[in-house]
Amino acid sequence: MNKDKEGPIRLWSDYTENVYAHILNFFEKLEYLTVTGALCDEYPGLILHGLPSNTFSSSILTYLNINVLNFIDCLYLLDGRLKQLRTFIVRFHFMDIDSLLVSNMADLPNLKSFSLICYVLIENYDNEIVSLLHRMLNLEKLTLYLRIDYQYRFIDPIDLLNQFSTHLSQLNSFKFYLSVINNQNHFIKYLSNNNRNMKYQQTSDIVCFYNNEVTYHLFTLPFEFIKIFNIGNRFPNIRFNNVIELWVLDVVPFEHEFFLRISRAFPLLKNFVVTDFKSVLINDIHLSDNIQSYEIVKYPHLTALDLTRAGVSCVDQFLNENKTHLPRLNQLRIFYETLRITTENFTREATRRNCANITRLITYRQFAGSQDYYSYFPLL
Repeated sequence: MNKDKEGPIRLWSDYTENVYAHILNFFEKLEYLTVTGALCDEYPGLILHGLPSNTFSSSILTYLNINVLNFIDCLYLLDGRLKQLRTFIVRFHFMDIDSLLVSNMADLPNLKSFSLICYVLIENYDNEIVSLLHRMLNLEKLTLYLRIDYQYRFIDPIDLLNQFSTHLSQLNSFKFYLSVINNQNHFIKYLSNNNRNMKYQQTSDIVCFYNNEVTYHLFTLPFEFIKIFNIGNRFPNIRFNNVIELWVLDVVPFEHEFFLRISRAFPLLKNFVVTDFKSVLINDIHLSDNIQSYEIVKYPHLTALDLTRAGVSCVDQFLNENKTHLPRLNQLRIFYETLRITTENFTREATRRNCANITRLITYRQFAGSQDYYSYFPLL
């Protein structure tokens, strides 16, 4: 396993040639290779566009788990250079739909298990992924994580899932998370004309409305993926035991009960991004340090918190130890003025403890820290 996490990478293509390709050249009998972590940004992604066709090739490799820069790099890996590949797990950063750059698009009869994960939004979606799956004639296990943003016409997520699996006659395991952002009017019309009957068992969904958009999340259970983007106040009463990164967004203010539900539903949460536009618009803020009768929210694993799109009342929900317990928080993104108000110029005792372990504070402006400020953040 390649354990390089950070560092100055001059070019991703250089890293591909000097590290990834070198691994296959050095270990001539290698059959199983994992060169990636769970997150796309943990390791530099492999990039094959512009490199010789024999770069990163093997006649005996059967298992590959890797990050690539672009969807087209995924296609390059399946152009015949890994003829014996049976299991392929790939995550990519960008969606390049120019498959004409890949010369060999032959069938892939040896591939039995395929996992395709893209955390970034895919815009202008077409049938590139469907075409790729239809090359996998003997696929038995399929895992898909896709986020699609398409405003111009409605994309039926159930119809899309059926397209993914229609020609896979040997498929016995299909796990997916599909998030589709559409125009709200299109989605409401879809609901009124479609009963959403599915052939897949053990699925659930989440619908999040924001302004004129709607995000429709559809996924299999149990939820096996590590990220969910943009859910609102309403989500099903299930546990997301593998999720470590969560983004929440709503025009309806998030109340204490919502965050209590989040802590129970996402027990391993490490990275939390909160967008609460309603709290940003509230000007009359009353901060109280009185201990309330409600249960304290606990995030035992949370290390990174982004509150740049949240107002004082929402920030108080997190930093006030009478409301929330954050024993491992070490990274906070927040606007300086919001932080200053919530902490009462870095003197408020109720918010001191949840700030004590922060080693990285991003406030988006330069300022001269006072003695109270440095006392509040002793590890900065």
